[in-house]
Amino acid sequence: MESFQENINKDGINYYNNNNQLEVSGVDKNLTNIIIPEKINGMYVTSIGEYAFEESNITSINIPNSITSIGNGAFYYTESLKTININSKKSNLKNIGDNAFTESNITSINIPDGVTSIGKGAFAGTKSLKTININSKKSKLKNIGNNAFNSSNITSINIPDTVTSIGQGAFYYTESLKTININPKTSKLKNIGAEAFSDSNITSINIPNNVTSIGNDAFYRTDSLKTINSYSKFFKIDFLSKYNNFFESWKIEKKTGNLDVYKKSINLYIYLIILIVVLIVLLTIVNEIYIFLKL
Repeated sequence: MESFQENINKDGINYYNNNNQLEVSGVDKNLTNIIIPEKINGMYVTSIGEYAFEESNITSINIPNSITSIGNGAFYYTESLKTININSKKSNLKNIGDNAFTESNITSINIPDGVTSIGKGAFAGTKSLKTININSKKSKLKNIGNNAFNSSNITSINIPDTVTSIGQGAFYYTESLKTININPKTSKLKNIGAEAFSDSNITSINIPNNVTSIGNDAFYRTDSLKTINSYSKFFKIDFLSKYNNFFESWKIEKKTGNLDVYKKSINLYIYLIILIVVLIVLLTIVNEIYIFLKL
C-alpha cells in the first residue's frame, strides 16, 4: 500500500492531494508543453488550482477529461500560451474561474458542454483569441461573467439557450466581434449587463422574450449595429442616461418588437426639449417687444 502524500511532483508539475483527488498547484518555470494526466498513483486529477500557471512560460497544455474546475487566475498572464486542448464532448469541466486566462495569447478555445459558468474576466485581454467553440444545443452554460471577453478579438459567439445572464462589460471593446447568435424564442436569457457589448462591431442582435433588464450603455458606440429584433415583453432600459446607446438609435435601420416603445419615448423627450426651447425663445422675444414698447 502506497504511503499518503500531500504534495506530489510529477514531470515538473506540482499537485496537491485533497482527499485522494489531485489539484494542479504549480509548475516548473522552464516547462513549455504541458500534458496533465488523468490519474497519478490511482488518484484522479480533478482541478487546476488558483494561479497554478500564473506568469509561467508554457506554450501549450492538454487538459484531461477528469478536470472539473479551472481556478481563478490559473493561466493569468501566460503570455506564451497559445494552445489549449480540451475535449468539448467528453470533458467534465464545469467551471472556468475569474481571470482564468486573462492576458494569455490563446488563439481559440473549446468550451465543454458541461461548463455552467465563465468567470469574471476569464478571457479578458486575450488579444489573440479569435475563436470560441460552444455547442449552443448541448451546452449547459448559465452565466457569462463581468468582462469575461473584454478586449478579446473574437469574431463571433453562440449564446446557448441555457444562459440567463451576460455580465457587465462581458464583450466590451471586442472590436472584431460582428456576430452574436441568440435564439430569441427559446433562450432563457434574462439580464444583459451594463456595457455588455459597448464598442463592439456587432451588426445585429436578437433580444429574447425572457429578457427583463438591459443595463446602461449595453450597446454604446456599436456603430455597426443596424438591426435590433426584440421579442421581450418587458425590459428595463435607463434611456435617460446621457451616454446610453439608445440615444444613438438613429443609426439603427431595422427594429422590431417593443424597442419601438423606447424609440417613441426618446422621440417624445426630444420633442419636449424642442418645445421648451421654442417657448423660451418666444418668451424672450415677447419680453423684448414689451420693453421696447414701454420705452
